[in-house]
Amino acid sequence: MILWNLNLNDLLEQGCTLANNYLRTNSSITSEIRSLCKIPEIAPKLLIEQGRDLARQGNLEGAIAKFQEARKLGQTFDFDSKDEAKRLSDASTQLETGLEAAKYGKLKEAAYAFKAAIAQDLAFGNSGIEPDQEAKRLYALNLVGTSQRLAEGLKVAKLGNLVKATETFQKAIAQDPAFNSKVKRDKEIDRLKKAAEDFQKEIKQVPTLNSKVERNIKIKGLYDNSNLKKLIQDYQRTNPKKIIQYYQQAKKLYLPIEFSTQTWDFLCNDDTTKGQYAKACSQIK
Repeated sequence: MILWNLNLNDLLEQGCTLANNYLRTNSSITSEIRSLCKIPEIAPKLLIEQGRDLARQGNLEGAIAKFQEARKLGQTFDFDSKDEAKRLSDASTQLETGLEAAKYGKLKEAAYAFKAAIAQDLAFGNSGIEPDQEAKRLYALNLVGTSQRLAEGLKVAKLGNLVKATETFQKAIAQDPAFNSKVKRDKEIDRLKKAAEDFQKEIKQVPTLNSKVERNIKIKGLYDNSNLKKLIQDYQRTNPKKIIQYYQQAKKLYLPIEFSTQTWDFLCNDDTTKGQYAKACSQIK
């Protein structure tokens, strides 16, 4: 038998204890609730930091409101609320620009954006990031990440899982720096999607046959004559070389990076594929 403590004062104390950290740091909590839980008003300096965080997230109105609330509570500061919010928001925008540029190998553009972010926001300046090296590191990570996704797509395609292969290749294309613009990436993804959708439509039109074997033979015939097969065969022909090249390029940019064990095993150690990809594997130094 469970005995419940329904004493309201005890329940209030338990609730206040559980929510203590939230109540102490969330400025939206009303004074009435703070009084009930004996939580002191939020420190004005914390309000300023919360405002700065909101500005970095692009919430200018929320940031300005926090700064103004801190001022009402007696906090003094030597900046204009609107200017401070915009400065920090602009710094975050520059950071995002740098991250996106680095991902696709636009190293000069990325480094320039990182420098601008550091100049505008002390938090970024204190991070110890060296813009040129950070751009190279992020590009190297994306090269390896792309190569791993390409290898996974090859692997599942070989196993006959066309749905997963198509999805994996789409993810790889979305981050592949070989497509040097979003328009080109989207175009290739749409081409792959359409081929997969057309093949699925043809499968749905296959009539019910006497046996599963007969149905599979019919589906295989459809696949052999589909655009999806042509695309996947093209990926199977070109991607192994690309995977190796991306790894080599990444290694030059960022020495600590390593080739994925799973990717290496699939391309170079698996008895069923190592002959097929022997030339690509021989390029790894």
